[in-house]
Amino acid sequence: GLDYGKTYSYRVGDTALGTYSPIYTFTTRPQTVSNFSFIYTADTQPEQGDKKGYVGMNALFNKALSVAPNAPFFVSGGDFVYSSDGGGDTISVWRNMINGCNNMNSNTSIFAEHPWSIADGNPDGGYVQRFFNNTVGVAGKSCFSYEYGDLHIAVLDSGKNGVVSDQTNLLQSD
Repeated sequence: GLDYGKTYSYRVGDTALGTYSPIYTFTTRPQTVSNFSFIYTADTQPEQGDKKGYVGMNALFNKALSVAPNAPFFVSGGDFVYSSDGGGDTISVWRNMINGCNNMNSNTSIFAEHPWSIADGNPDGGYVQRFFNNTVGVAGKSCFSYEYGDLHIAVLDSGKNGVVSDQTNLLQSD
């Protein structure tokens, strides 16, 4: 496993294509956590059809980081992109969103610099689990829970049929 309070480096890529991201770092939480703030967002997608217009989303994330610069993570209620509007390649839409949201201080993707917990919103086309695979908690559905210090976070998914009993079981077992 990972050690508390340690900084790790990583990169992602495709060995078959020989393409790799830059090297990024993240630091795990300290063993003891107290007095912290995290950032919550939801429905941050741009106007429908505006596949490259992540200016507003980027401004929102940077404003949140200016208010809570030491926030250890983001939680999102989903609805990052419009993938169901029939206007293009969904993978490209997600790549544009991830590449379009940069920390104004480091010019590095906010998604590479900060841990995210994301619910799979109904317009997101199921791609949340593809890009942020930390969201699968119950039988492949995007409801999950975790703890950070004394805080317990449960993310539920009311947008999918057949998950109510799974979510009830998750909450009861937490």
